[in-house]
Amino acid sequence: MKYKHADNIVYAPKEDGSIVLTDIEESEGTFFKLNEVSKDIWLLIEEGLNVEELHERLSQMYEPYDDNSKSKVDGFIQDLLNRKFIEEDK
Repeated sequence: MKYKHADNIVYAPKEDGSIVLTDIEESEGTFFKLNEVSKDIWLLIEEGLNVEELHERLSQMYEPYDDNSKSKVDGFIQDLLNRKFIEEDK
């Protein structure tokens, strides 16, 4: 499965290395701050990687990267889908 950022989501880097996201159509001033790992996932999605490639890259970036790590990443991706920050790339 491959995902892409939703068109209505904008993001900006912060001085502390995090990224802040907002929905320009429905945010009502709400921002979401991504920590280091979630920021890396967000940027890898932007590169157009499929889920398997994303896991492979993350395993090169973070050790240990095990089944628990994969489960957490998959959960975060599902959360991004539920919030409509990302969508399936067809």
